[in-house]
Amino acid sequence: MWTQQTLNQINQHIKDGLNIDTNQNIGCILNSNGRIILSICNCNNYNYNNSRGFSVLIGKKSGTKIQIPMTMLENCYNAACNNNNIYNKTIIENLYPRQVNTHGCYVHVVGMIFYHARLVRQINGGNYILF
Repeated sequence: MWTQQTLNQINQHIKDGLNIDTNQNIGCILNSNGRIILSICNCNNYNYNNSRGFSVLIGKKSGTKIQIPMTMLENCYNAACNNNNIYNKTIIENLYPRQVNTHGCYVHVVGMIFYHARLVRQINGGNYILF
């Protein structure tokens, strides 16, 4: 389950300017969309109520941004703990259907935040296993 250590891992590794489409182990770009952490922000979309989180650029050409509040990360992480430690599309679709219907990239962005925070290992495509 989500602990202070989980939050510490995210705070330690997820910084402004991080390209979350870069594989930290092999140093290559995984996706040309260039999903980039723009800033730590107070999230107010979708009734996030100014929850602390991240503004993420999801389209270089379009300039489209999404907000990922810590509450979303916590809820997805806890749901993964109750799903045999697997985070995937089903987890976030069940918790945040409006967001996923608006931009399917929420699935990947949350997974890659967990990945770069060293909380998960990607096992295939959109499936990640918690450490």
